[in-house]
Amino acid sequence: MVHAGLSLEGAAQVDQVFIEFPDTRQYFRGSKKPPPESETEGRRVRAVAMTMANVLDHVVEHQDKMKPRTRDAWHSYVTEVHRDSPVFREILADHPGWWPGLQEEVGNRNQVEA
Repeated sequence: MVHAGLSLEGAAQVDQVFIEFPDTRQYFRGSKKPPPESETEGRRVRAVAMTMANVLDHVVEHQDKMKPRTRDAWHSYVTEVHRDSPVFREILADHPGWWPGLQEEVGNRNQVEA
């Protein structure tokens, strides 16, 4: 299926960065504030955040094609990344409208959680 292939390919790209640069993961799962964009690591984590946003927007936009169990797992993942990653939240805030499905999804969750 094309939709799943695109999502998996993008997720594999993100995973590859975490393999090659393990310290990068702390900015997505460890709630660590990202370094300044002027630093190499800061540019790297923002590029990863943009890739994640692309992948997750694609996933959210196609969730109606998923089995409930798969959809629930992706919902959990999106929630955790958004909750735990300051750089991910920064990228979404800096580029309103770039990922409409994803931004609506996390916006709706923030309203429910508030």
